[in-house]
Amino acid sequence: MLGPHFAEGSTIKNGMLDVDMPEDDTEAMITLCGILHHRYECTTSSPSTEFLIHLATTADKYDCVSAVSQWSGNHISDLILKAEIQENLDYRLLYLTYAFDDHRRFRQITKLLVYSRSGTNLHDAAHNCSGLMDTVDKPSLWMKVIAKILTTQENTMRCLLDELQGAMTPMLKKPLLNNQPSRGLDPKSAASHNDTYFSECDSTHISRYLSTLHWQDIWPLAQHSATWGLDTILSNLDDCNFQTATQHQTCIACKTDFTLVVRRAKDKVKNAFFGLCLDCVKNGEPVRKQGRKCRLAHRVYQGV
Repeated sequence: MLGPHFAEGSTIKNGMLDVDMPEDDTEAMITLCGILHHRYECTTSSPSTEFLIHLATTADKYDCVSAVSQWSGNHISDLILKAEIQENLDYRLLYLTYAFDDHRRFRQITKLLVYSRSGTNLHDAAHNCSGLMDTVDKPSLWMKVIAKILTTQENTMRCLLDELQGAMTPMLKKPLLNNQPSRGLDPKSAASHNDTYFSECDSTHISRYLSTLHWQDIWPLAQHSATWGLDTILSNLDDCNFQTATQHQTCIACKTDFTLVVRRAKDKVKNAFFGLCLDCVKNGEPVRKQGRKCRLAHRVYQGV
């Protein structure tokens, strides 16, 4: 800017020049210059999300994103941790990882948004960050990222619902004997158990299974998913004791145990989504197809 080919450079007198920058945020510009000149005493020690958004805009304008990425990354990590504790994650933090080209924290927060926010709060957060559209270089791509997160959470919650319902399916598929559950003389004897027909034992298992889920604020899942995030629901599943709930209510021949089924369901849901790859998102296709590698190793496409 201060070279002879620019107006500012051609008008320098006595080595001094005042350059007006009416479009730039003052504090963001001071911080940017402080980082570039390693004068960190000129930077704020605890920047807010709003301030980092201004800094991202300024750094992008002057092509200095990579130069400030380490400084911004440390503070973004602090903000993510604080938001997790306060259960107040939103898309502004996601925007910061996108704007600062922070691929590691981008993957981290896309996963956190899917698992830590309830469906209702996640939709509200997407609506509340609509003002960021003016600062994003590719608004349509940004909206695709938001849509991908919302869709992934819905699909993951549906996967959990299918798994929890599937635990009851083998018993519910049994036919009734004379239009009613088969009975035994002693509810704790082998006679009350029936592998062919739907029995009182099956009915008791299902009832206690659903009651246990209900006591832990899990069932009905469609209702509680509007209040709790997936992480909370999975944590509540850890507190369920299905063996204790049914061991005094079923016959000695019944070996049904929902514990293993629910454990498999939790593992499946926990590993359903690892976050989005920023390189895949920005390139629109697997980077390896372009002869390059993503900065984070993965086997399948993790874009939008």
